[in-house]
Amino acid sequence: MRRLFLYIFIYFIALNFAGCAYFNTFYNTKKYFNEGLKAIEKEKNLIQSQLKEPTQRVKTPSVKPRKRVTPAMASFDKCIEKGSKLLELYPKSKWVDDCLYILGRSFYYKQDYEESSNKFKELCTLFPNSKFVPEARIWWGRTFIEMKDFSSAEEQFREVLESNANNDIKNEALLGLAEILYIQEKYEQAIEAYKNIVEIIKRKELKAEAQLKIGECYFRLEDYNKAAENFYKARNFAQTQEQKYQSEFRYGTSKKIIGDFDEAVNIFKNLLSDGKNVDHFPELRIETADCLKREGKFEEAVSIYEDIGNIYPKTIYASEAYYNMGLIYYKDYLDFKKAYESFKKSAELRQKSESSEMASRMVKDIEEMNKIKEEIKNEAEEEVEEKDEKTKSDTLLTLYEKAEVEKLKKIESMAKNRYLLGEIFLDKIERVDSALVYFDMIREKFPESTFAPKSLLQLYDIYVNKLNKSKEAERFLQELVEKYPQSDFSNSAREKLGLPEIVLLKDSLRMEFLDAENLYFEKKEFDKAIEKYQKIYLDFPESEFAPKCLFLLGWYYENEELNVKKAFEEYKKLVEDYPESKYAKIVLFKVNEYEKENQKSEDKKVTSNKSDITKSEIQEEEKDEKEKTPQKEKFQQEIKKKREMRIKKKE
Repeated sequence: MRRLFLYIFIYFIALNFAGCAYFNTFYNTKKYFNEGLKAIEKEKNLIQSQLKEPTQRVKTPSVKPRKRVTPAMASFDKCIEKGSKLLELYPKSKWVDDCLYILGRSFYYKQDYEESSNKFKELCTLFPNSKFVPEARIWWGRTFIEMKDFSSAEEQFREVLESNANNDIKNEALLGLAEILYIQEKYEQAIEAYKNIVEIIKRKELKAEAQLKIGECYFRLEDYNKAAENFYKARNFAQTQEQKYQSEFRYGTSKKIIGDFDEAVNIFKNLLSDGKNVDHFPELRIETADCLKREGKFEEAVSIYEDIGNIYPKTIYASEAYYNMGLIYYKDYLDFKKAYESFKKSAELRQKSESSEMASRMVKDIEEMNKIKEEIKNEAEEEVEEKDEKTKSDTLLTLYEKAEVEKLKKIESMAKNRYLLGEIFLDKIERVDSALVYFDMIREKFPESTFAPKSLLQLYDIYVNKLNKSKEAERFLQELVEKYPQSDFSNSAREKLGLPEIVLLKDSLRMEFLDAENLYFEKKEFDKAIEKYQKIYLDFPESEFAPKCLFLLGWYYENEELNVKKAFEEYKKLVEDYPESKYAKIVLFKVNEYEKENQKSEDKKVTSNKSDITKSEIQEEEKDEKEKTPQKEKFQQEIKKKREMRIKKKE
């Protein structure tokens, strides 16, 4: 009998111990869940303070759990561990539905939305009468929103509205339905939904949330006056410190966009004077500096940005401050050295933010711009060197060909560099005056480059869209149509002028010419190149390539074949057929000199046949000719030297 009592005693002890273990497991599950909630609230406030629109819900790019471990995530991990153990060991306990609800929310906060959805589904399916079902459906709907399954989310919210849930939970469902419209960018419909919530809900905290969202909708619609009006109204409903802050802060940012900088700065300063907003001080300083920057008070803005960088180093705020400071140096002061330093500081902080990414791009842009400027500087130095060489040697080839031919090869690169700088000043630095200088420089100094017609079109757009000078702008289109009728931009210009389109040369012609150039300059297959040049000139005499083909034909005969006569024939065609072309102007002097020499040679033959001219007179005449025509001897000497060099190469 005593042994029986002992067994019964041990049984009750074990049963009590099991109950304690079961209760402790559930207790720890709730404990870690509540710790996670407190931690995530702190993290949420920090994240919200880093957003441009602080009341915007933080979106996630995927449904995978985040890898970064925070205090909140660590607590939810422990909660899930304990809760999963409880479900495994005690599947029929009275706290299973409690546990499923807690686990569903824990997975939601960990952004593991599929697991979260599974837990809420299990709860609603296995325990349809549980007190947690209405709230579980609210969270299940939020999970579907994050998974972009809006129809399923709407289904859950409507289930709640049709149930016997209390008004507070039904109000959450109404907010959920409005949120779906907001996320889908159906802002007009969302405004009506939120207005309805403000009217029917009695709980001020939810009214404040809905009123803030109305302001956000108008802000997204770029109706900043109505946005400011609704943010201001939200102050009347705000209950939490965060709601009070957001209603004031968003009212200030709306006023900033409207251009009411003084009022915006005052709002930000008032918020800075309240110690309860200490977590938001960095963004308040950034917004204050932004107002000053927009107002043109650059020194004050830079001073605040520098303070932010020093007070909050290695933070997202410092990254944004350095980036904005760089923009002032870049666009307003045109101090590219300091701009580069500021952008680099922002980029080197390696914060995962828009400002840090933009700063990295700006660093590359400035490096590219400096590279272009260096190339232009080198071009200028080379030009000076070429002029010095011309002074040293006055042979015809040096004076009228060598420098020009080398220059022609560089023209496209030189024009491209200036065009790129023009684009940078126009689109990134937003200095129209500087952009105009570069585009006009291309138009005047590099008219033969492919960037000339593009520059004319840029000049037209600037005059129309930036300077509001439409009538003056037409001259650029007219010049484009007249000078570059076969360019890719010709028909665009003709359309703007109200002229009919013309049929442009096929792209194959351009490719044919480029192929000929490749054969000539790169592969040194002269015969094939010459054949192509001749074909282009004969088949397309009106094309932009024809004069260049004649020039290169003449150049070939003179410098490769050393056949002055054939070279003269090609040059003469060039001067006669295309007198206004760049290439004709290059060889004009040579053609004139050659004709003079030919004429003198003919005159000399005629004179030698006259019986009344004595030998002494002829000798005297020849002596005079030698004194008068030193260029002829130098030209002949140059040809002789070339021929000797060619013979040596062949040997």
